[in-house]
Amino acid sequence: MQVYLIQEHALPVMSAALVTMGGGAQNPKDKAGLASFTASMVDGGTTSRSSTELANDIAQIGADLTSSASVDNATIRVGALSNNTGAAMDLLADVALHPTFKKEEVERKRSQRLVEIMQEADEPFASAQRVGQKVLYGDRPYGFRPLGTTESVKAATPEDMQQFWTAHYTPKDAALILAGDLTEGQARQLAEKYLGGGTELRLRQRPWFLILRRRCARWSSSTARCSATVLLTFGLGAARSVPEYAALTEMNSILGGLFSSRINMNLREKKAIPTGVFAVCVPSRGRFFYLRTLVRTDVTAPATKELFTELNRIHTDAATPEELKLAKDNALRSLPGSFATVEDEIGLMAELFVYALPKDYFQKLPAQYEQ
Repeated sequence: MQVYLIQEHALPVMSAALVTMGGGAQNPKDKAGLASFTASMVDGGTTSRSSTELANDIAQIGADLTSSASVDNATIRVGALSNNTGAAMDLLADVALHPTFKKEEVERKRSQRLVEIMQEADEPFASAQRVGQKVLYGDRPYGFRPLGTTESVKAATPEDMQQFWTAHYTPKDAALILAGDLTEGQARQLAEKYLGGGTELRLRQRPWFLILRRRCARWSSSTARCSATVLLTFGLGAARSVPEYAALTEMNSILGGLFSSRINMNLREKKAIPTGVFAVCVPSRGRFFYLRTLVRTDVTAPATKELFTELNRIHTDAATPEELKLAKDNALRSLPGSFATVEDEIGLMAELFVYALPKDYFQKLPAQYEQ
């Protein structure tokens, strides 16, 4: 198993994460959301600890234990003071290697997830993303939100989760990432003691594309309530591992990622359409990209027209020196903040593993932004 270490000795804290390839892309076709459901069961108890005992042991050392699954990977993370490193690693290893998926715990989590899906349906952007992914990818795993659907969540069984865990939570598909007040010798000892094995990386890509526009209910302002429209475009982006990713990040800023972006300046400054634009390149192997904005319903048509005008113009009109400078400055100056906490660092190291990036990727990234 690959092991990553980021040494940060300024504070007596540590964080450790087990990252596996058991993300939503591995969901069986008829079991949307299974990866996320499985990951959420981390606090449901193990063969040696009930859920209550697990919660007590976590609280006893002042630790924080979380788990989640994105489309490409799943992560179980523990954080604690460095003098509790051994106890924290014991908890991480126990929940990762010995889950029980007890029926009563599954039912408890099932109820929570069904409520979360209902809440998503009331949130305009989440509703639109759910539809957009479905249109973009169809019934393939990338076509579903991590939560899955009401039907799939109701149908999931403890046996499904046990099978998914057995297939995807293995040393050959995992990396242990450690950050904080630890030495290399400690990292080796912790990895060997709690999580051993070999690793093999599997990468899969699914190129698909389409566009979605979605209308929604209302927004609130300080003066009045007015009818509003949520506009989203979904399309085929670039895989996280492409060599041009730094340039694409800057292109994304110029298109819709900054307040000074082309779309924002067009809608707000030229057309006087009040809006906020977000251009998002979703890091994934499935090459997901979307733009989203919220406008008054009475200007939906002109806003939509200008949105597509800028989506087309980015292919033909090169960045001006001013646009490029702003995009570069944003990329370079925001990069140090990406390493602000040990949890942030773990997330970045996870990208190296999941997307098979070079180990010196972030060392070379500033130069790539400059170029």
